[in-house]
Amino acid sequence: MVIKMDPMDMMVADANSEALGIPRIVLMENAGKCVAEKIFTISKKCKVAIYAAKGGNGGDGFVTARHLIQQGYDVELYFIGTESEIKSNETRMNWNIIQNLGLYNSSLNIFKIHDSSQIEPTHADIIVDALMGTGVNGKLREPISRAVEVINDSDAVVVAVDIPTGMDPRTGSVSDRAVMANHSVTFHKPKTGLLNADSKYVGNLTVCDIGIPMEAELFTGPGDILRLNRRELNSHKGQNGRVLILGGSENYSGAPALAALAALRSGVDIATVACPKSVSSSIRSYSPDLIVRDLSEDYVRFEDSSDILELSDSANSVVIGCGIGIKDETGLLLNEMVEKIQKPIVLDADALKIVDMNVVKDSEKKLY
Repeated sequence: MVIKMDPMDMMVADANSEALGIPRIVLMENAGKCVAEKIFTISKKCKVAIYAAKGGNGGDGFVTARHLIQQGYDVELYFIGTESEIKSNETRMNWNIIQNLGLYNSSLNIFKIHDSSQIEPTHADIIVDALMGTGVNGKLREPISRAVEVINDSDAVVVAVDIPTGMDPRTGSVSDRAVMANHSVTFHKPKTGLLNADSKYVGNLTVCDIGIPMEAELFTGPGDILRLNRRELNSHKGQNGRVLILGGSENYSGAPALAALAALRSGVDIATVACPKSVSSSIRSYSPDLIVRDLSEDYVRFEDSSDILELSDSANSVVIGCGIGIKDETGLLLNEMVEKIQKPIVLDADALKIVDMNVVKDSEKKLY
C-alpha cells in the first residue's frame, strides 16, 4: 500500500522536523541532491536547464544545480523572479551560493528572468522544473505560464521537482496548463495529487527520503499550528471549531480545564469538558467560557458511554485523557470511545497509559 501525503501534512512535517533539531536547510540540501542523483541515472555529463522560481521549490533547484556542476554537467539556471521576492532563508542562502559559484565556474550560466519575453526555447538535454511545486493555486500567471509552455515544447527529458508546476498537489487536476514531466522526484511521501493525476504529467515517480523523522508526523509539534484556519471577521460562535475534552478524576481537575482553555486560546469557539461530577465545579471555576458536562461521580465509567458519544456528535475533535486516571474500567471505556467516536482524536496524559495501542492502530480515523 502506498502511503500518500497531503501537502499541508508535508508543511507540518517540515516545521516539526526543524523543532526536533533538523534545520530546513538540511532538508532542502537533501532534496536537491536527490534530484541531481536522479539526473545522474538518466544521462552522464549532459546539458541541463533548470527553471527555478522564488520559493522552496526554486531552492531545491539551486541545490540541484550545484551538485550537477560538481559532477561536470553544463547547467543553465533560469531564475524567474527577483531576489527581493525570495522569502525563505533557505532559498535565499542557496541562491547566494549558486551566484557565488557562477562567478568562477564556466559550466554554470545564470539567467535572471523578469518577464515572458525573456524566456526562449532551450537546447538542453534535460530540463528541471523547479518552479512552483506545491505552491500552485489556480491558473498559472506569467512569466511562469510561459516557462511551462517552453518546457513542454522542448524535446528534452523533463524532471519535475516534487510536483509538476501547474498541477494541483491535492487533487492532481490541471486548471490551465502544467509541466508534462518524464520523471517526478517527490520528497518523503508522494503527494495525493501525484497519485490521482494523469500519468502524462507525472511520468515515472521517484519518492526520495530527505531525512524527515517519523517523530515529525507521529507527535504534535509547532508545525501543527499551521493547520489552524484563519478566522473570518464575520464568523459567529461555532464556525471556528468545537472541541470536546474528556478527562478529570476525583484527584485531578486542572488538566482538563487547562486543555479546554488552551483550545479556546488557539481559536476554538466552543470547548466542552466532560468530567466526573466530583470535579465539575472546580473546572467551571476556571472560566465562565468553559462548558462542563457531568459524568459519573468520581471517575469515568462504562455508564458514561452514551453521554460521551452524544457529546462527541457536536464536536469537531476530541481530546481524551487529561487527568482521567488509570482505572481499569476507564481504560476499557476509552478503548470503546477510540473505536466509536468518528472524529479526530487527541490522546493525552493518562490515556497513553491505559488505551490499548492495538485499538489505536486498527482505527481508521485520525489520531494524534
